Amino acid sequence: MALSSSDRTVLFGTAKVSIQIQKYIEAKRQAGREEIQQVFSEVPAANLRAYLKRLIDRGAVRFEQGVYIATYSTPVFGFRSDAAWKAARILKTFKAEDIARVGDVDIAHAKRICDDWREKGYLVVMGRDGRIPIYRFVSDLVVRPVGSEGGSNG
Repeated sequence: MALSSSDRTVLFGTAKVSIQIQKYIEAKRQAGREEIQQVFSEVPAANLRAYLKRLIDRGAVRFEQGVYIATYSTPVFGFRSDAAWKAARILKTFKAEDIARVGDVDIAHAKRICDDWREKGYLVVMGRDGRIPIYRFVSDLVVRPVGSEGGSNG
């Protein structure tokens, strides 16, 4: 399943290969080196190894038993956060699980992103369902601002 450089740019919304690789692994949750090499076949093997090493060093992925596993612990630049932002704008009032369902993102990411957006003033807590916060989207921004990705650094 080799993708051309231009196809990857359109698919991942960026021309930066390291971000494309991070997005690919996060979308799949995990991927082996051979699978990654097939998708990024235009990237020389030495460069691909360097990109993967940097992702490990940044904490974006971890390598276990021959597989690169997404950690979701660094900012996610892209489609998952954008989908969550769109879901929040549509729902207006929601719990993190609602963002996960409507935005088609995992619940852990939805919780992190809600915490991040609350800290940045895009959401307020309107109440609670037991211990679960109920958020209200208060931003009038249409496009998710850069730097509001929901990771521990975002």
